[in-house]
Amino acid sequence: MNGNIEGTIKARLGHTYVYTAMNSDGTKADVSEWILETLEDSPFYVKEKDNHSITVTVKDIFKLVGQTVTIAAKVDGKIKNIAIKIIKKF
Repeated sequence: MNGNIEGTIKARLGHTYVYTAMNSDGTKADVSEWILETLEDSPFYVKEKDNHSITVTVKDIFKLVGQTVTIAAKVDGKIKNIAIKIIKKF
């Protein structure tokens, strides 16, 4: 797999983050699909997404603290992903 998804790996409750799919040469990857945990279980509100990045806000629900969630992107038929640990608001 070439490249990865760049962004914060510790996300605070109620905060907004941008995750960008990158190629190994440092250019932005062309994402055909962003994949989050199933929508009803998702700890995120998706603010916007395009073929390079996704912007999410972590839901302000205390029981999410300590969970690790994955954001994945499909690039050229391959999956790139990033594991994000949800931490306290402050």
